[in-house]
Amino acid sequence: MVILKKTITVKVTEKMDYSLVVKAYNIGDSKLTGAFGRNIWKVRLWVNGKVVTQASTNAAGEFTFDNASSFIHSATDLIEVVGVDTGYTEHARIKVPVTGGLESMLHLTQNAYSMGSTALSGQFGRAIWKVRLSINGNVVAQATTNADGTYTFTNASSFIKSATDKVEIIGVDTQYKEVKRITATIGAGAINNALQAKDFTFGDKTITGTFGNAIAKVRLVVNGVTVQQATTVDGGFTFTSTNYLIKNATDKVEIVGVDAQYREVNRIVIH
Repeated sequence: MVILKKTITVKVTEKMDYSLVVKAYNIGDSKLTGAFGRNIWKVRLWVNGKVVTQASTNAAGEFTFDNASSFIHSATDLIEVVGVDTGYTEHARIKVPVTGGLESMLHLTQNAYSMGSTALSGQFGRAIWKVRLSINGNVVAQATTNADGTYTFTNASSFIKSATDKVEIIGVDTQYKEVKRITATIGAGAINNALQAKDFTFGDKTITGTFGNAIAKVRLVVNGVTVQQATTVDGGFTFTSTNYLIKNATDKVEIVGVDAQYREVNRIVIH
């Protein structure tokens, strides 16, 4: 009897685990979390067909997008989580359930403000990261913001010089993309067009003084000709090198205050 022996090679194929699950996301939440299988290397967030960020992952197979609120702004956005291998080949893609509405997270309000007041303050929603002040179309300052959703421009009076200025408050996200804009309401306040100079003697190198909130710029006029615009800080003005500008003891020296449109508000004679 002949016994035949046959060698059989058994190939064991490891079952790949490309599973991917995600928790529902509520608009405004900072984090989006879920779990992934052992054969997924990285987990990525897609918004409306584009990759926007990559999750942090741990050995337990959990992933977290820590700044999801910077990218997910609407319940109507197409939000997907994608799992890739070490070669960045896609192996799993799932749609993220999104609930809630963005508008409540984008509220931006302003407290009452009057011309000449130092600070301008208000409240902002969770979808807003920074709050900025725009004057006549130009961003001039960024507010101090607090965890309780309040903001303050501590030196607003340095920028809001006229009741006719177009003053806007802008909310931006972490990418500095504008997400909300409101027009600020500016009360008339107490109009102060005062203009005062300290005693001046012919030959002095500087002229200093103070001015009211109705004045935006202060100018030095010698014999009817404007020769210099002052440096201004917190209601004070300074002209420098005046010994070169006022050449004769008989010169007529005036200081003129103008508003934001360079219209004359006040004029005083100092020599």
